[in-house]
Amino acid sequence: MRNPIAVALSLWIGLAAVGFIGFSGCQGCSTSQQAVAYKTLNIVATSVDAGMKAFADAVVAGKVPQATQDKVRDLHGRYGKALQAAIVAARFDTSHVAPEDLQKLASELLGLITEVVK
Repeated sequence: MRNPIAVALSLWIGLAAVGFIGFSGCQGCSTSQQAVAYKTLNIVATSVDAGMKAFADAVVAGKVPQATQDKVRDLHGRYGKALQAAIVAARFDTSHVAPEDLQKLASELLGLITEVVK
């Protein structure tokens, strides 16, 4: 079984790299292929799900102060609403590119989780 912290961190790094990949390009793939590979609704949701599992493990282990739990709960709530709106707007096709605001919320949430579970 994979370590959920390692999975969350690797997914977060991939998500955080989106900004850099968009500028650098890649050989053999178009901009739209890059967007699909790194910015789809599915990748964003999968990344946050893995992060939240790692976060839950840290909470159960008593490693997360209540104030941080409250921050994560609030941020995850805002992220969840943005994700649902994006999925509806994409007509439930999670291969669509995630809106920038959703990517930002996901990145912020995963950044907070990474700080807590490291």
